[in-house]
Amino acid sequence: MNNKKYPIYELTLHKTYYDKGFFNLGIDVDSYIKASNGIINIYLGESKEKITGKLNRNANLNSTPRIYGGKVLKDWFQKYFDLKDIVLVYILSTNEIWIKK
Repeated sequence: MNNKKYPIYELTLHKTYYDKGFFNLGIDVDSYIKASNGIINIYLGESKEKITGKLNRNANLNSTPRIYGGKVLKDWFQKYFDLKDIVLVYILSTNEIWIKK
């Protein structure tokens, strides 16, 4: 991770995302994420705690990425945010994202 400008996606923590530990990325950042399913590195908060997530492009009809972070992501969302809060998702590379306030 360096200091260059990254595309940023504003993610609203709707109930399913907040309760299940996954989220969808929108079409405006779609091209910055790898085109195939697989592993994606997720960094959480200012501490940049690294977790391994899964990228799925088959979950959405328009093939935009769905990011699964599992229980760790769900617990992190619930510890630091409230339902309907907006979090920022920085696209660091095609297989790395950083989520923070």
